[in-house]
Amino acid sequence: NFVSIAEPFVSVDRNNPTSKLMLVLFAGLAEYDRDQIVYKMKRGREERIKSGKPMGGGNQPYGYRYNRETGNYDVVPEEKEKVREIFRLYVEEKMPPAKISDLLGFKGERIVVQILKRRTSLGYLVYKGKEYAGNHEPLIDEKIFYEAQEEMERRSITYARSQYLLSGLLVCGDCGAKMRYQKWGKSVKIVCYSQQSTKQYLIKDPDCKNLKYFAEDVEEAVVQELFQMSYLNNKNTKKTVSQFEVLDNLKLKIRRKQEEIKRLYNIYAEKGTEQLLEVISEREQEIDRLQEAVENESKKSTIAIKVERSRELLRDLQKSWGVMSIEEKKHVCDQLIDKVIISGANGEPSIMVKFKLQEYLLEDNKQ
Repeated sequence: NFVSIAEPFVSVDRNNPTSKLMLVLFAGLAEYDRDQIVYKMKRGREERIKSGKPMGGGNQPYGYRYNRETGNYDVVPEEKEKVREIFRLYVEEKMPPAKISDLLGFKGERIVVQILKRRTSLGYLVYKGKEYAGNHEPLIDEKIFYEAQEEMERRSITYARSQYLLSGLLVCGDCGAKMRYQKWGKSVKIVCYSQQSTKQYLIKDPDCKNLKYFAEDVEEAVVQELFQMSYLNNKNTKKTVSQFEVLDNLKLKIRRKQEEIKRLYNIYAEKGTEQLLEVISEREQEIDRLQEAVENESKKSTIAIKVERSRELLRDLQKSWGVMSIEEKKHVCDQLIDKVIISGANGEPSIMVKFKLQEYLLEDNKQ
């Protein structure tokens, strides 16, 4: 027959210890309630993204429309075709984003660049800097996406207009400073910046004793190093570096785990137990580990494409080198070479060529 209960006092007397205690308790309960709401909302967002569903609302990625009934992205067929055409024009036709934008009717090249970079088109969702496998259908395959990223990186490099083949790649092996081309009578020599007073900030050791080298000799030695990568000329020795099947398998495992978690939550809603919550937590941790594996494999896929591009450059390089312009030769060197280290203070000159992705390019020779 209980009806209600009322607090015997309304106002708070700050001089009354009991009133002060009640005030602190009420304030603490209010803060606790607020923290609980924030925690549940945050946990809800995290669980939603882990289940492969986007947050919904806001700007929707081009190629998709948010479906309120399913909570997932649905593909817009005509936009999907445009996305694929953007990647084809950029990767295969080498068309700049501005021209692609004009051709396909976008409002500016910025939109095209965003589409080229957006990983949602691969079937991923990004939340607070982390990637999660989404439930939505990918618009493009992994291979062309990473080819586009490689092409974007290549185009972002500003090549100096220089008549010299190795500009920007030369390093002194004795003091660590950069080296430069310098007119030497009718010839050209390569000199350490530490031996020059024109650019003080480039000096590493004013007493550097490295020698001065005829540029023609250094360039010839470096070109021969490029040609010595002869194993790349034989397609039979090419080692396949592909992580795309591994990525597909990992994403499939993530989707299966997500479906399992959904079933477990449904069971928990009907008859929840602590043991079931522990199982759900374990499955969520497994998904986190799989997501981390996906990120690692994605990085490997990017490296795989870079390695293949480098091998393509090297494969027929010796045949085509003689007909290349100096700009084309310099572009090849910038793409393949990380740095050229020249030493000689002890009177014995040596040239060491460090290739980009060297550990991958030389992997076949380790057998």
